[in-house]
Amino acid sequence: MKPRLILASASPQRRKLLKKLKIPFQIIPSRINEGDATRVPGHKARKLVLDLSRKKALSIAKKFKRENCVVLGADTIVVCGGKIFGKPKSVAHAKRMLGELSGHWQTVITGLCVIHTVPWKIKSAFTETKLLFHAIDEKVIERLAKMNLDKSGSYSIQKMPDRFVKQMKGPLDNVIGLPVAQVRKLLKI
Repeated sequence: MKPRLILASASPQRRKLLKKLKIPFQIIPSRINEGDATRVPGHKARKLVLDLSRKKALSIAKKFKRENCVVLGADTIVVCGGKIFGKPKSVAHAKRMLGELSGHWQTVITGLCVIHTVPWKIKSAFTETKLLFHAIDEKVIERLAKMNLDKSGSYSIQKMPDRFVKQMKGPLDNVIGLPVAQVRKLLKI
């Protein structure tokens, strides 16, 4: 019998991307405290997303230790100029973030953790995508900041017109929040 797949996230974007694998899954959001990512130096970003995705997956997997389940946890952050950009705390914070990202290269990193509950096995990986934004004017920053308070870096690339992204190196689905090819490898589909 195939294990039941559980996505430890309430993200509608992750749900849509996981559906591309055409396997049934259940959503049980993790409720862990993610802390303040901006307090972590940029050179520790990979470790941070791997730790957070693991905590998210573990918080759900512990509830299903005796059941045949696979739990997927994910966490995405943005790094620019040696700083980590997590989710903004306010509209003013989001505006500052977008101002700093405007016209600059940034790296979007998504950490993934897959836990098989029977037998207990944990696998982790991360995916990176580099983006260069065009310069974004103040009016647009104001509008975007109000729309994306729940997104790392204060933006949602799937809702941004193409004119903001000048160049991208790496998978778009990673920037949205779930690198499907990497998930496929971890799940061995």
